[in-house]
Amino acid sequence: MRSDGHVNPVPDCLFVYGTLKQGYYNFEAVKGLVSRALAGWSVPGTLYDTGPYPALSLDGEGPVEGELLESLDFAELLRVTDDIEGDEYVRVAVIARSPDGASRAAWTYRYAWDVSKLKLLAGGRWPEP
Repeated sequence: MRSDGHVNPVPDCLFVYGTLKQGYYNFEAVKGLVSRALAGWSVPGTLYDTGPYPALSLDGEGPVEGELLESLDFAELLRVTDDIEGDEYVRVAVIARSPDGASRAAWTYRYAWDVSKLKLLAGGRWPEP
């Protein structure tokens, strides 16, 4: 519960912004668990390029663009994505926003290591257009 008495929503979807998006190589590992992928969502933060994949920092106001993944077996989806992301990323709860202003609690993975030497993706999108 938050200090203002409201209950924090429990995330029921996963916000992805890199190789877990549809059409990228890690989506193949989860596509059988995904019941729906919603494009056009964003979270506040800053996106960096590690080379082969992006890194999300929750410092900054974004937006960082991505997709929401829904699943009928959400616990299994999180188990698989936790394994994919390993110790380089930490799963955290965020509020994702749609283009029309709707908001939704979601899990995402923030980069766990130092981003100071990584290339900033100023547009908040990976890969860069």
